Amino acid sequence: MIVQNLKLFFEQNKEKSPLYIRSLLKEQLQCYVLNYIYNSPYGENFLFKGGTCLRFCFDLPRLSEDLDFDVKNYGRFNLDEFKRNLNYYFKSKLQYEDFSIKIAGFNKSIYLQFPIISKIGLLVSKPTENILFIRIDLASTKGKGYKTEISMKSTYDFSFLMKRYSLPDLFAGKISTILQREKWKES
Repeated sequence: MIVQNLKLFFEQNKEKSPLYIRSLLKEQLQCYVLNYIYNSPYGENFLFKGGTCLRFCFDLPRLSEDLDFDVKNYGRFNLDEFKRNLNYYFKSKLQYEDFSIKIAGFNKSIYLQFPIISKIGLLVSKPTENILFIRIDLASTKGKGYKTEISMKSTYDFSFLMKRYSLPDLFAGKISTILQREKWKES
């Protein structure tokens, strides 16, 4: 199912640049991850945030790099169990096994690697060009003064509701993240 859907998406966009197509394909894979999260028990506690949230929920014209979430009750969240369940979703529910998944980043990030580009029809000259990466970054929620809202996402195969921060809270979070980056601290 995944390869067929990505092939269809590639065919609809093949006149665009290969780099842009890679980004679009990555976004399609991100939708599978979001569909899993928000149709699982985890969705109740995952608050979508960051640039990808702004892209998916508000059509912000930007490249989406990773999936960022704040997790309510993070102390009770079991990252290994989440990884196992996400693995099961791709292998059993979606019938797709050609990927790897690992925990990294001080147990705050999950990396998925999909060696899938050549299966879709894009030409690759190096093995590393064949891989699409999805990174999921997790953090605990901070404070209590934030508002949450719901956004809907629909694709060819599914629709789901995403729990996210309100737009003002999303922008405040982005500004805070930018100001905390190392190059800003040096100024």
